[in-house]
This record gives sequence, C-alpha cells and structure tokens, in this order.
Amino acid sequence: MRRSTAIRAIVSAAGLLLAGCGGGDAGAGTVPGRTEPTPAASQPAVTAAQPGVATRKPDQIVDIRPPQEGRPSLFLVGDSLGVGMARDLQADLPGWTVSVDVRNGLVAGIGMPLWRAQQTPYTVSAFSLFTNDDPANLAGLEQVVRESVERVFSQCAIWATIRAPPRNGVTFDAANALLHRLAGEYPGRLFIVPWAETVTARSELDLGDYVHATDEGYAVRARLFAEAARRCVRQAA
Repeated sequence: MRRSTAIRAIVSAAGLLLAGCGGGDAGAGTVPGRTEPTPAASQPAVTAAQPGVATRKPDQIVDIRPPQEGRPSLFLVGDSLGVGMARDLQADLPGWTVSVDVRNGLVAGIGMPLWRAQQTPYTVSAFSLFTNDDPANLAGLEQVVRESVERVFSQCAIWATIRAPPRNGVTFDAANALLHRLAGEYPGRLFIVPWAETVTARSELDLGDYVHATDEGYAVRARLFAEAARRCVRQAA
C-alpha cells in the first residue's frame, strides 16, 4: 500500500514538471516571464545620411593623385572641414582626378605651403582654410587668396565663406565680404562657395559648435565645391 502511494506521488510530480516545460503560451525557446531582445537586424541603423549625425572622421587625409591627361583635376588643401568633405568631394566629381591634403586644425600659414609644394598643375585649386585663423587678419587673407588665383598653376581657385565664432570680439563678416569682393575682381577665375550663408539658412547642417558640420552638412559642402569646380571648367572651355 505504501509502495503504491509513493509511485503515484512520483508520477504526479513528473507530470507537473513536464507541464511546466511545455511552455505553450511562452513559445518555443523562450523563458516564461522574460522579454527576449529584439534581433539586431530589426534595429534601425544609423547612417551618414541621417540629419544631425556626425560620424567619426580621421585627423587627416592625404591622398595625392597625379593629374591625368584628358581629364579635369582638382587639388584640395584644408582643415577639419576639408577632412569632413574630402571623400564626398571625390565621389561628387566622377571622371576627375581629385587629390586632397586636409588636416585638422590647419591654418592658412601651413596650408598654403602644402599647396605651393605641388609641382604638377591641376585644373582647379580648392581651399578649405582660414576658419582657424584670426578674422582680423584681412591683409593675410587677401594675400593668400590673390596668390591662389594669380599663380600659374590652375585655371581657377575655390574658397568658401567662413562660419565660426568671433575671435577676440571680431567676427568673420569682414573676411567673408572680402572674399566676395575679390571674386568680383577675378570673374571666372575665383569662385566663392557660400558656406556661411548656406548653414545660416539650414541650421540642421551645423553640428552645434558653430564650426563643424553633420554628415549631411559635409555632403552639402562637398556638392557646393563640386558645382564650383564644374563651373570653372565650363567657363574655361
């Protein structure tokens, strides 16, 4: 009698254990009461195309490609804004030879010698400089801009208006006005990319520090430089 009772107790306990492992409502492979993580593939991916995003950029990009006969060429020298747009600019000018020497924190006094060191002429010389310079140094800016146009090296030069916080109470307004004035003196040879004006009109392109851009902003900056380069070639044809 005692033996039969013990057997019935063991069978009953085994049945309860099997019922608990069946998990009909929880689903196969899940643990009751636990929320399973969403598979990584279903998570929204953050891409460079999303507004407001800024992916990590290298400190510098030095990619020198000798010009090839029969195709237009461009040499870009610049600072962190140049670093941000360099690869987009190369992609925006298919059929061109695009060389870049761009480095974070570059000032005009260091950037211009990098440009002067190039011995092979390029169709276009492009500059992403003066954001790290003293905005009160208008004479220095005028000197390097005129040199970039007058040196027998390229058909034309491209500069961009500057968007950066004031330095010692001096804004970049006068520097930007100077760039536009110089462009009027060199029609068809000096092109000014309206970067400051573009970001002022589209604040979402600014990263938030009044200097650097989001990925979308760098793509826009590259397109503006590419459009200026194509205008240069069309006018020279």
